[in-house]
Amino acid sequence: MKSLFSVCFSLLIILAVDSSGADGKIYIGQEINFKNNTKGPEGVKWEWDFGDGSSKDSRREPVHIYKKSGSYEVEVTAEVPGVGKLPSKKKKIVILGVTPQIDSDSKEVFLGQEIKFTNTTEGPAGMEWAWDFGDGETSTEKEPVHYYKSAPKKPVSLVVNVPNVGSLSPKQITIQVKKIEIQAKSKLDITRAGKTIGFINNSIGPNDMEWEWDFGDGAKSTEKEPTHSYDKPGDFQVTLKGTAPNIAPLLLDPPLAIKVTPFYVTPKISKIIIEPKELGEDGNYTARVIVNTEGTYSNLRLGVSAELLGAIKPPPAQKMEDSSSNEHTFLITLPNPEPSISQEAFTEELKISAVIFPDNPEDEKKDVGYVKESTLGITLIPQKPGWLIYAYLLAVCLTIALIALLVARSKRPLIPGYIMNFGSDGDDYYMSSSRVGGPKKGYIRVDLGKLDSQYAGYTFDVQAERNARKLSISCSVHAPADVVGDLDVNGQYETFGKMIRSSGVMSFEWRDEDGKLMSLRYDTAQEDNYDYDDYDDYQN
Repeated sequence: MKSLFSVCFSLLIILAVDSSGADGKIYIGQEINFKNNTKGPEGVKWEWDFGDGSSKDSRREPVHIYKKSGSYEVEVTAEVPGVGKLPSKKKKIVILGVTPQIDSDSKEVFLGQEIKFTNTTEGPAGMEWAWDFGDGETSTEKEPVHYYKSAPKKPVSLVVNVPNVGSLSPKQITIQVKKIEIQAKSKLDITRAGKTIGFINNSIGPNDMEWEWDFGDGAKSTEKEPTHSYDKPGDFQVTLKGTAPNIAPLLLDPPLAIKVTPFYVTPKISKIIIEPKELGEDGNYTARVIVNTEGTYSNLRLGVSAELLGAIKPPPAQKMEDSSSNEHTFLITLPNPEPSISQEAFTEELKISAVIFPDNPEDEKKDVGYVKESTLGITLIPQKPGWLIYAYLLAVCLTIALIALLVARSKRPLIPGYIMNFGSDGDDYYMSSSRVGGPKKGYIRVDLGKLDSQYAGYTFDVQAERNARKLSISCSVHAPADVVGDLDVNGQYETFGKMIRSSGVMSFEWRDEDGKLMSLRYDTAQEDNYDYDDYDDYQN
């Protein structure tokens, strides 16, 4: 009877989780209802082990809370009266931790600009939120909206309180809070009555700011960049007020000063300067002539001449509307001075004549204009003569042609290889030897001082020897008697005068008695121009 009941009796455990778990997930702090659908007689004793080290539970259908995330094995054992303990039933359960996840719709905001914080933290129902915005303000909303009244950086943190667990470590982000700056300027500081003047608003702030201009004559505007025309002459102060949400209005400081002249004021040229004071170092001979003016006029013309350079092409005339704050800038290009090998700088005096024409038909000088003349000094640096470069090139070409002619006429074969000199001339030197009788050898000594003066006293020796129809080459560098040191040959140290077997590209480096780094390269891969089978000996 006992064994029969043991066979028929079985455990059926069902985990029933409260409705706060999303998508069947179970989190720390969440109540878990264990449902027991076991069928059997009365008086069965139960023992639940939740696998987290907590006390065992003897209820038929217990409720349990896990406080740490992880994978747990739940084990339940039934003891049936008259039968004894049945084999235990085990079931694995995964408990997820809670990780705060926050963000914002912007990482940079202006003062007063609202910013929304998003909270995508997943966890059990009943979680509580504690926001700290870094400015003394807090919130318990899940996704609050906030604005700042001070700058710059603000650390924003969220502390999540999980039921039955407690507060977790805070999650933090940084918000950059920028000040609003009211900046503006007028296109002209001096204008005349009846003339329209434009205003530029280059303030820094949020896009939804509102503007209020006061032009000082009773007129106002709410445009961001308005234009205005004054009916009467006088001195006016233009103010600009910017309004952003959640903060007090901000004012342009200081206000703009606008001088309005009568419809016509006799024009005048107040100052003429030239920039830069020195030209030609980079081969550019273009300067800026800056002319400051007053009054009302139609246009301004400039004439420039120099005693040594002669007449200079005048730049186009400029109208008053072309100027900024009654300042005109003309670009003038001076004729290139005579080339000089020494490039010695000299000072030239420019005679500048500026003529301003009034726009009042009744002005007696409307046709001849008001003239101001100035003599300004400027330093010019000549360029080197162009023929000098061609002379250098021609001399090099003639030298190469002469060497080639002499080699061709004497039929002197080339010892394989050539020197690549890293001196001031930077030329490559092919080496040749003359044909003489005797053993099959070739030898040449190159005086490096002839290649470049910095190598004075140094010689480069190349020795070629052909055995069994194979040519082998050795080379060495000889130093002046008073030079002590080592050679760096392809990265290895050797002594001066030592003959070194050569193949490929040989790199020589050493320092002279003044500590100057000397270097040359010898390329042994250069093909020999002649068949060595036809000659007995090669010696310089």
